[in-house]
Amino acid sequence: MQIKDFSIPKYDDPVHWINKQIEHDIDWGEIRLGRQKDEEALKNFLKKKKEEDYWQIDSIEEWYKLVDYKKDYEDKKLSVQEVHDSTVILSDGEENDVHLPNSEGSAWVHYKNKLLNEKGFKQHVVDQIEETNIEILRKLSSDTKQIKPIKGMVVGNVQSGKTANMAALMALAADWGWNLFIVLSGTIESLRIQTQQRLFDDLANDYDGNITWELLEHPSKKSNRGARLQDLRLESSSIRNKRYMTVCLKNASRLKDLILWLKQDGKNYEHLKILIIDDEADQASVNTAAENRERKAVSKRISELVEGLDEKNEELKTKCQAMNYIGYTATPYANVLAEGPKKMSVYPSNFIAALGVSDEYFGPQQIFGYTNFEDDTKDYSGMDIIREIPKKELELFKDLKDKNELSMPNQLKKSICWFLCSVCCMRLWNMEKPVSMLVHTSQKTEEHEKVAISIEQWFKNTEMNKIIDECREIFEYETQRFSLDDFRSQYPSYGYKDGEINKYPSFSQIEPLLKEILNVGLTHIGLDDEDDLSYSRGVHLCVDNCKNNGINEDGMHVRLAYPSENLGFSSAFIVVGGATLSRGLTIEGLVSTYFLRTVKQADTLMQMGRWFGYRKGYELLPRIWMTENTRLQFEFLSLLDQELRDEIKEMKIKGQTPKEYAPRISSHPKASFIRITAKNKMRAAETVNVNYCNSYKQTYLFDDDSAILKDNIKVTENFLESLGKSNEQSINNPYAKKNKVWLNVDYHVVNNFLREYRFEVRRSSMFKDIDGLCQWVESCIKKGQMENWNVIFGQLKSTSKDMIWTTINEYELKKVRRTRRTTSTDNDLYEKNKIINIGVLRDRLDVLSDIDMTGLNDEQVSKIINAQTNKLNVVEFRDEIMNMVPQLIIYCIDKDTKSKKDSKKRKDLNAPADIIGLCIGIPSGKEGTDYSEKVAIKLNFMDDVDVED
Repeated sequence: MQIKDFSIPKYDDPVHWINKQIEHDIDWGEIRLGRQKDEEALKNFLKKKKEEDYWQIDSIEEWYKLVDYKKDYEDKKLSVQEVHDSTVILSDGEENDVHLPNSEGSAWVHYKNKLLNEKGFKQHVVDQIEETNIEILRKLSSDTKQIKPIKGMVVGNVQSGKTANMAALMALAADWGWNLFIVLSGTIESLRIQTQQRLFDDLANDYDGNITWELLEHPSKKSNRGARLQDLRLESSSIRNKRYMTVCLKNASRLKDLILWLKQDGKNYEHLKILIIDDEADQASVNTAAENRERKAVSKRISELVEGLDEKNEELKTKCQAMNYIGYTATPYANVLAEGPKKMSVYPSNFIAALGVSDEYFGPQQIFGYTNFEDDTKDYSGMDIIREIPKKELELFKDLKDKNELSMPNQLKKSICWFLCSVCCMRLWNMEKPVSMLVHTSQKTEEHEKVAISIEQWFKNTEMNKIIDECREIFEYETQRFSLDDFRSQYPSYGYKDGEINKYPSFSQIEPLLKEILNVGLTHIGLDDEDDLSYSRGVHLCVDNCKNNGINEDGMHVRLAYPSENLGFSSAFIVVGGATLSRGLTIEGLVSTYFLRTVKQADTLMQMGRWFGYRKGYELLPRIWMTENTRLQFEFLSLLDQELRDEIKEMKIKGQTPKEYAPRISSHPKASFIRITAKNKMRAAETVNVNYCNSYKQTYLFDDDSAILKDNIKVTENFLESLGKSNEQSINNPYAKKNKVWLNVDYHVVNNFLREYRFEVRRSSMFKDIDGLCQWVESCIKKGQMENWNVIFGQLKSTSKDMIWTTINEYELKKVRRTRRTTSTDNDLYEKNKIINIGVLRDRLDVLSDIDMTGLNDEQVSKIINAQTNKLNVVEFRDEIMNMVPQLIIYCIDKDTKSKKDSKKRKDLNAPADIIGLCIGIPSGKEGTDYSEKVAIKLNFMDDVDVED
């Protein structure tokens, strides 16, 4: 029996039974036995279920396979949860009672089947889309006549399948009676048409169900008969119901036409149940006008549309039945920082949702890494596909405006050669999708032309054998440096098996294909006799910017245009451009990127990451050439992006609304590395609030300086001596017995220690403002909170007898082992700046060391005892038990720690002295409460790295 069979309806009842056990935290061993005492009892259990509940389980072996299937599925969900999380912030309003439609004629079931059967989505991915979007639908309202319009936001990922989720929500809403869907799609007409075609094809093509979809093209007062508002059939029908869709450009004139169209017929307007989906909601929709100035035109029109206003900001005489607005974006900072929850804004006052992504997605965390401070086993180091562009090469571009052409940079040559090899690989694998290289050096169109000319000249003036030799060199280097084993270790949760991933061929296998490409050469896209675009087996050079809109003087098409039909081979494109390639447009088959842009805004930079997305079939090929500074910015954005999602999850747990959530984005302690968004998009963030509740921070960067490290040892010795006798022996807890634990330590003693300890602050943004943390705690103490801390010296997993630190008060404390984390670049920034990066300091079980199990119930005791194996979220659990007691954990790291011989992520610590590491834990507090007034701080930009626009 194959695993996929377990998804069919015959297994619904036993799977439902297993899900109930999972919900109640029943151990998998018990589930496997059907919660019976032995296998004989299990047989009787299954027989009874078959007779009484009509289970279709024919043997004990079939039951075991079903349980194993479910366990593998649940384990996989847990293993990727940190990177692929999906959640929703609850709003103040009540949820509606919609449920999943299951009729074969429903719009959702039709679209769900299309995702599974035609688009190749995996079952667990479709399940996630279903779960997320039914939860979003429950936040909407089918009747807003007596309330304000519903406004929400959905946070996706760059090129992660956002459109699939939009279509899913539309299908579900259509089944539940929403009848007009307005999709606001960017500012570029070609992308609007692309979005319109895809949505309509996905929802209406081959659909013969309970409803009929109709597309409204540019609705206005001049719409033809049949497309006027009064012509729409909005009444319910027992046979087929009408659903209308329009995709509108974010253009003031188009939006005005749409509003005037809605005003045509008050009677029909009253029956409209509208869902507005704002794609790329941080673009144009946000008001960027200065205070006390009229709103920007597009933002003004969108607000009028949502609020039911005319151009004079007066309410229409009638109200539609329902108005719901949802903004979709991968970079939501401007949406919550530009202005607050007021009438004429699209601030997501009702809810914020975060979409999960599948285990096939190459996102910021997979490529640039993410340190999981909760669990060292989930320490994502990133993929070794980033190649550094040295500063001397960057200099070649700085005065390009004064030159006619560019002297071909060495790393640009390498990136082109790797691209050529990748095209050959994909043709050898018989892949037929386009293959692309992106060259993004500037937003200036004149520079695009000069870079393109330089590439042309290199192809023209370099002998074929010379190019082949350079291709051979880069191919052999890259295939050795980043192997399938490397890919698997650096993206362990990737959803396809090794056998489904194309392996590198030998260079001798691709060399004939390379010669074929070079013989055809480099040209722009041609035109055939009927003026249709014509593609060759060579390389097409495209310059994509606002200046290149047609055919050049040689009769060639210069701008990027992929084939509209299958050519029978992988067509090849080198694309030089800037702003037009930075949002919305998918670069097909992107395998090589040469990226030099330096920008000050996090949202702008993230949108430029065209290398994010799905790479099925060519997983080993993508490479990115960028500067060290830009890599660091993206590493920061990866962390910021993940922490944003973690905060959304935390807001849901605590029941906080988006009104309370908004400041947390702007007040992130790491936000000083790069401006979150443009200044005119954060007018509401002149002063922001910091709240350290639910902060569990640890030092993982340390100065590689003997004097500093030894000074920290001395400060720590004095601190431990001041604490007196430890309390671990009186605590009923197995983890406490192996550590040193001091309970109820006066904060002022802790405060003195934190202010004397020397944190690494050049790159460790989280501890730059330790004074701010101390001041915040002191403000809490004035309210009688956080006066007493628990201090733990972590040595739980230290077993070596020769790793003993004897302090001045003659404590014999065990040191721990931590190694240096290696990065994906040859010249490690941390080493150059004498910084030790260990990645993760804290052992998760140490967090539980100050919990006394006396008085806890059996379930809580079991969770503590089995915390090593039950994947307990130790932070949440400690908060549940001790939600008002802060925690400080101290470690002494042995300076001579050795790494495992075969480790590719780690190397010997080799520190000049033992290292004192700290973990500071501030619990979240009880739901609905807060420790103190929040401390207001000014945003500080660019205090780590200087970059240019």
